[in-house]
Amino acid sequence: MEATTAEHVRTNRRGQQAALPVEISASPAAFSLIALVRCESSQVVKARAANMRLSEVSAITIREALSQLVEQAKARLRQGRAADDDLWIEPAHQATDEESQFHIPFHL
Repeated sequence: MEATTAEHVRTNRRGQQAALPVEISASPAAFSLIALVRCESSQVVKARAANMRLSEVSAITIREALSQLVEQAKARLRQGRAADDDLWIEPAHQATDEESQFHIPFHL
């Protein structure tokens, strides 16, 4: 991913202007993970990816389960498998009656 530097002009309270360097990415990598989450008990939350081939995770909270899935997705994408047909599931799996669906946008 290439980055370029631009200048952003900022005016302070005294009316003085200063040019600040700002790094702009030419093509930011953005992805979307669809997570399906179910609570098996008060202590166990299970989550799986609906649109990516990832392992199911277990955690104590929904937040922890979603974080584990996102980290797993980032690791797979960093390995250069973003274009790999085996990684993506089309169409995405549908949630069962026991599952809640979450859409999680993320960057590498």
